[in-house]
Amino acid sequence: MRCNQCDYPLWNLRARLCPECGTAFLPSGRSYVPNSVRFCCTNCGQDYYGTDSNGHLVPASFDCVKCGEPQTMDEMVMLPTEGVTEEQTKVFVMPWLDASYLGKPVRAWYATMGLVVSSPTRLCRAIPDGASVARAWSFAIFTILVLMAFGLGPITLLKLANSSSYGFRNFMSIAGLSAMFYIIVFVGIVIVVGLWGLLAHGILKATGPTSGTIGRTYQAMLYSLASTFLAGVPGIGPYGLWPIWLLWWIISCSIMLRTLQKVHGFRAFLASALLPLVMIVIVVAFIIIGFTRMFSATTMLPLPSSFNSASTQAITSAITSYRSDNTIDGPPHAISLVVDGYLSSGNELMSMSTNTSWMVMVPGTSTGGSGPTYLSQLGSSMGMTTQQMQGAATQAAATLTSNTIAHRLGDFVYTYHGISPTENDGSLWLVIFYPDPALNAMPGFGENLHMGLVDGSMLTIDASTLTTHLVTQNAARSTAGLPPLPDPSIITTSQPALDPG
Repeated sequence: MRCNQCDYPLWNLRARLCPECGTAFLPSGRSYVPNSVRFCCTNCGQDYYGTDSNGHLVPASFDCVKCGEPQTMDEMVMLPTEGVTEEQTKVFVMPWLDASYLGKPVRAWYATMGLVVSSPTRLCRAIPDGASVARAWSFAIFTILVLMAFGLGPITLLKLANSSSYGFRNFMSIAGLSAMFYIIVFVGIVIVVGLWGLLAHGILKATGPTSGTIGRTYQAMLYSLASTFLAGVPGIGPYGLWPIWLLWWIISCSIMLRTLQKVHGFRAFLASALLPLVMIVIVVAFIIIGFTRMFSATTMLPLPSSFNSASTQAITSAITSYRSDNTIDGPPHAISLVVDGYLSSGNELMSMSTNTSWMVMVPGTSTGGSGPTYLSQLGSSMGMTTQQMQGAATQAAATLTSNTIAHRLGDFVYTYHGISPTENDGSLWLVIFYPDPALNAMPGFGENLHMGLVDGSMLTIDASTLTTHLVTQNAARSTAGLPPLPDPSIITTSQPALDPG
């Protein structure tokens, strides 16, 4: 028995103050292994042994059988039982709840992690009835933050290091998106665990009696989270090893539920596994549906106007900035918006709401030693160096001749060719959101198209009125000395629109 403040041994003392630091203590405020501590009469030294579950005397007050003096447990002199070491008198306390770890959260977390992985049953037996569920949540939150830092942190740092070579604006864009991703992941995990606990306890109640409240169920869920430690393996843990650590978590949670709620192993496993299994089935179903639709060009997914509108506006702003910074009509090819840092990645040139694949090939890069280049590789963490991306942009620009008036990349048609950076007619189109016709059905009534204009604003129209707006646009282009635009449905990634003259 030692002082909680300074770790000074408190055996063989009559006073109830630590001689080293003066901190008060009472034997009744601590627990000991039964029969491991002897309480000595303050008058004659007669030994008595603590026999209850906390190693305390029963009763706590009595008259000494040897000298007849009244004794109270909190006043008696304490010594380890003969043949018992000081360590053997200590009751095992779960590290995260152990007062001796106060102010040492990393050590307490590490010790608790080790117990969950190696001996979850022993850890459960060390969680006393009435233990704080808030403490269990604090352990889970600490674990989530540590595993996210180790598992996802290195990837994020690589992305930030790569983005910094494209300028401060691109770096801040990636940093903001990364921070938002971390927040979404963290909040999502907390919500899932919270729902998981409710569902698990509901299953336990529906299948029979339990020995504890929902708090005991949550303690099993939250402390067993330590078994997902493989998710902290840098880079591959969160993605490549998830089947292993998820199964381990389910098994650990089952063991802890069985111990804390005193239920049959099958009931504990059912309560632990049902929600993860349902979520896996849902995710797999979405993946299958996504791939099915990706490779089907017969239908077009609904187009969320707000999402596609925001993408069009972002690309319009990027083109406008490029025109202003370089005093030319626009980039040699749309992919230069990414390579030169005006957009953060090639994925911004596609809509998530269409069948257009993220593996859209950049024109002119289907041959050569480095192989084809795809939109998803540009400006991302997929291993392309700055030199490789610049080479891809040069090859793409070489596919456009001097009489090009519009070209496509992804779900956008770029019509800025030949429009002077000093052009005053703000109604001229710089870019058109029109899903790739090679992979999507022709947009029709009720589906919106978006046009980015020279003045930086945007025009949104119903697809069924495109012909009318195209006539008006070509009239404005004629006034500006520009050739007419064809219907964007005939402009493909490999076939730009050329000046008919």
